Formats: sequence, C-alpha cells, structure tokens
Amino acid sequence: MAANEASAVASLRTINTGEVVYSTTYNITNVFSLLLADLGDAAGNCATVAPIATNACLIDNNLATAIAAPGKSGYLFLYATPAAGTYTITANAVTQGSTGVRGFFTDQTLVMRAKNPGPTATVADLPL
Repeated sequence: MAANEASAVASLRTINTGEVVYSTTYNITNVFSLLLADLGDAAGNCATVAPIATNACLIDNNLATAIAAPGKSGYLFLYATPAAGTYTITANAVTQGSTGVRGFFTDQTLVMRAKNPGPTATVADLPL
C-alpha cells in the first residue's frame, strides 16, 4: 500500500508538471487541458507527429487513462476542469484499505493534499 500511495503522489506531481507545460505551450481558452487524456498520447503518434493540444505527449498513457479500472498502481485519478484557468485531480484507492489508505488531491495551485484515511481528499485537507 505504501508503494501505491507513493506512486499516486508521484503521478499527481507528473500531472501538475504536465499542466504547467501545457498551459505555457498551448493557447486555449481554458488554460489547462480539458481532459486528462489530452496530456497523453492517445493517438499513439508522438514519435512521428508534432504534439497538439488534444494529444500533448506530456504524460504516459497509463496515467492519462487511469480514470477507470484498473487505474495505475492501485489508484484511480479523477480529473475535472470546473472553470477556465482551474483543474482538480483526486487520486483514490481502487480498493480502500487494500490498494491504498489515503486519498490525494491537487489543483492548479500545485499544492498536494491528503486525507487519511481516504477515500477522497479535497482542497480543505492538510497539505503533504
């Protein structure tokens, strides 16, 4: 469980970094990607075609698609863009108490937050 939780935190950091690069690379109204998948390489052509806003090639596809089971390292990632210039990401254990205990949260402020025990951390929880 500790390894899964460490992987979830590292994955959130990777997404945050990807969003910073995305926001400085692409000039879109929302500022950040509309979908987590937009940060990945869903088209599978990053090796041969220049990245675009909906196929940015900034994060691994295993992470970009970890919004559904089986997730990544025992965690599912919920990505939302509630308003232009914002995003939120929560990481919740696939099986609470088995694949992980804590829930994690981050947003455009880049502050990582945890709820112990989880499942769902929010902006109101303590920073890591």
